[in-house]
Amino acid sequence: MIISGDKIAQKNRPHVRGATSKHAAKKHLAALRAETRAAVEKSRSVVLIMGLPGAGKSTHAAAIDAPGLLVIDTCAPTPAHREPLIRAARRAKIPIDCVFIDTPIRVCEARRPKIPQAELYTIKAKLARPRKSEGFRAVCYIQGSHDEKKTNTTHAIEGDRS
Repeated sequence: MIISGDKIAQKNRPHVRGATSKHAAKKHLAALRAETRAAVEKSRSVVLIMGLPGAGKSTHAAAIDAPGLLVIDTCAPTPAHREPLIRAARRAKIPIDCVFIDTPIRVCEARRPKIPQAELYTIKAKLARPRKSEGFRAVCYIQGSHDEKKTNTTHAIEGDRS
């Protein structure tokens, strides 16, 4: 099962992107957390796939989707954004792993031209690399494609051993 921040956004306009108030951003995050809490109870493990909009998260989410696996596809730029997702997995006593897709911002801009450039740079400025110490069983860093037209991200892979 895949939970996508973009699909939640489509249901709950306005979304974090382009939202004119903190209330809209909080509403989006609350909807993401609620869907996660409901889905985590039916799962055996969770994978959070995070990175900038246009990084290739949805492509990876579709590639690893499997029975019993909950894949959360969202930007989750800060530990504060990730903490409720980690907490939901812990409450259900199932492991949560993280995949961080680090794609150059110019590639993200080309893939998602409708997202204002200022917004991408704001998310990029907030983006903190996930750490195992946040509560993940494992963290994998993937260097995203440098090609705007390709969504494969099979370049360097590195894990967080902390």
